[in-house]
Amino acid sequence: MAGETDAQLRRIGRSAIVVVVCATGGALLSGAGVRGVLGVLTGGLIATVSYRGIRSGVDGLVGRLIASNGTSPSGSGSWGLVKYVTRFAILGGIAYVMMVRLRAHPGWTLVGTSSIVVAAALEAVRSLGRARR
Repeated sequence: MAGETDAQLRRIGRSAIVVVVCATGGALLSGAGVRGVLGVLTGGLIATVSYRGIRSGVDGLVGRLIASNGTSPSGSGSWGLVKYVTRFAILGGIAYVMMVRLRAHPGWTLVGTSSIVVAAALEAVRSLGRARR
């Protein structure tokens, strides 16, 4: 995830890219063809858009809490709700275009979408290994 300030999140982002590249190779080797490769790549895109949306929401909430010195944040949450719903509408639009219009393979799309989960699991295993030393 480009521009990330946390070293652990940067490692997860790099690992997710490696997972997508490996899964793309797996799609090619499995004979899934262009639909499989497209599925993995678009799944990775969906995971990236989702991550950025969640990260933006969390950063906004934490920023509001810090600005209000730990008391309940004042102001309307309407704009935040609109942004939240819009992000999921965009994700749905991406998924629709990829699956219906471009005919990306759904199974390989799931593999691509899961790349960030696999990357986070790998980072957890790495962290456990470092903690035991």
